[in-house]
Amino acid sequence: MALHYTLQHLESPNTYARVIFVDFSSAFNTIIPDILLNKLNQLAVPEHTYKWIVSFLTDRKQQVKLGVITSDTCTISTSLPQQGCVLSQLLFSLYTNDCISNDPSVKILVCL
Repeated sequence: MALHYTLQHLESPNTYARVIFVDFSSAFNTIIPDILLNKLNQLAVPEHTYKWIVSFLTDRKQQVKLGVITSDTCTISTSLPQQGCVLSQLLFSLYTNDCISNDPSVKILVCL
């Protein structure tokens, strides 16, 4: 639908289209939990849900095993757990939900 609209628009004289492609393949790894938690506070997430999410995001441990060698355990301070986790996808959406333009002349078409 968005592509069709853009093509129709470009057939009119003196028109143009700007396109941006965003690769979110590693986006979950860039989430800063403190910023996400601040946004959840701003969205008035119920306290019991907020506390559960805090628990979900904090004090996560990671260890790597390669053959018979195991690394020391370290605490992860960024990223969301498991990109395949449904909650991680929701939290990422909430983290980025304020990344919109306030300019009324900007039209954003989303093609799903």
